[in-house]
Amino acid sequence: MFTSWSLIATTKLKERARTFHNVHSKALEFVTKCNEQISQVNMVENETLELDIIETALPVKRQRKKKKMADELANDEGNSSDPLVDFRVNVFNLIMDRIVQSLEDRFVQHKQLYKDLLILLRPSKF
Repeated sequence: MFTSWSLIATTKLKERARTFHNVHSKALEFVTKCNEQISQVNMVENETLELDIIETALPVKRQRKKKKMADELANDEGNSSDPLVDFRVNVFNLIMDRIVQSLEDRFVQHKQLYKDLLILLRPSKF
C-alpha cells in the first residue's frame, strides 16, 4: 500500500502512464505469438477448424474534410491520419489518465493512515 502511495506522490506513475511505445511493442509481440500458434493449430487440424489470424494493424478511418471559408489560411484540423496516433490520443491516454486520477483519489487522501499501517504491519516484527 505504501509503495502505491509513494509512486503516486513522486509522480513516477504519471511518468509511466505515457509509455505507449512499450505497450504497443508488447502487444505486437503477443499478437505475433498468437498468430504463430493459430497457424500451427490450423495446420494440425487441416480444414476441420479454421481460426482467423489476428490483425496487427489498426483500421484506417476515412478523413473528414471540413469546408474551408474563403478567408481562412490555416489547415489545423487536429485530426490525425495515422490510426496509431489516434488510438494513443483518444484511447490509451484517456484510460491512463483515468487510472492515475483514480489511484490519486484513493491513496493520497489517506496518506497518514498508510504510514501508520506500515509501522504496525512491518514484516520484521512478525
